[in-house]
Amino acid sequence: MTESLYVQHQSSNMKFYFQQLQDRAYKNVMEVNLNKTKEIVMGPQSKIQHLPPLQVPTAQLERVNSVKLLGIKLNADFSWK
Repeated sequence: MTESLYVQHQSSNMKFYFQQLQDRAYKNVMEVNLNKTKEIVMGPQSKIQHLPPLQVPTAQLERVNSVKLLGIKLNADFSWK
């Protein structure tokens, strides 16, 4: 899931989007594994530091600075290896 925030103090709808994801998984007899689910916020620190970590009713997702996607390591500052 992605969401673009252009204004520094704009609120995020990510909690709503994540709830939609969980609802879709439930309807398809699947479950989102919250132990493996991570959050990465990409952009300059000065613009993203105001965003609180994503919390769902049963857990707070871990916020990370990099993720590995299809063998490529993506960093929060948009760099990759």
